[in-house]
Amino acid sequence: MKSINMKIPREKLFPYKIGEDIANSVSHGIGAVIAGISLIQLVYIASTKGDITDVIAFSFYGITLFLMFLMSTLYHGIRHYTTRSIFKRLDHSFVFILILGTYTPFVFSAAKTDLAYIVYGILILITLLGIVFKSLFIGKYNFLATLAYVVMGWLSIILIKQIISSMSTQGVIYLIIGGVVYTIGAFIYALSKFKYHHFVWHIFVLAGALFHYFAVAYYIL
Repeated sequence: MKSINMKIPREKLFPYKIGEDIANSVSHGIGAVIAGISLIQLVYIASTKGDITDVIAFSFYGITLFLMFLMSTLYHGIRHYTTRSIFKRLDHSFVFILILGTYTPFVFSAAKTDLAYIVYGILILITLLGIVFKSLFIGKYNFLATLAYVVMGWLSIILIKQIISSMSTQGVIYLIIGGVVYTIGAFIYALSKFKYHHFVWHIFVLAGALFHYFAVAYYIL
């Protein structure tokens, strides 16, 4: 039986020129700083407007947002082969984790229905499978992984009635715009090869994250 090669080819680990990686690292470094500040605000909002469940849900979302940006910043900023290999896996895995984290306040602080909890359980399973997949096959099947990100994100359609009934129209609009922005960025990431295309993807991630943050922070509680 053929074993899985865990070693990442150098051209897959360093696919961008140094200038591109600097832009990639700085862009999400800024995102990490903003996300760290936002985490404090999320905890404050949940603790003053909600209960312990809301505090946990908002905190988990904020932590996953911060860590996703941090892992991306470190991956693009590190040049040492072995260390970069580790952070590339973490960077890609944390996309799955952030999607789960983003769902958390919508499920436990907004929808709060049996259907929402079932969907969340499915999302946990997809997240775990995604982490294993990215750990074993990092640098391979990127389009398949990107498609999994998009499908995972748009599973929220199943809960749209519950979300609409528990949030204002403005909050739902922010949620949908964020999803659309993420999706456009994901396909730019998967299909484009122009110089600085990954930096453009990072800008879309920042924008999508901002819209979702507004939806969570200002329209759930």
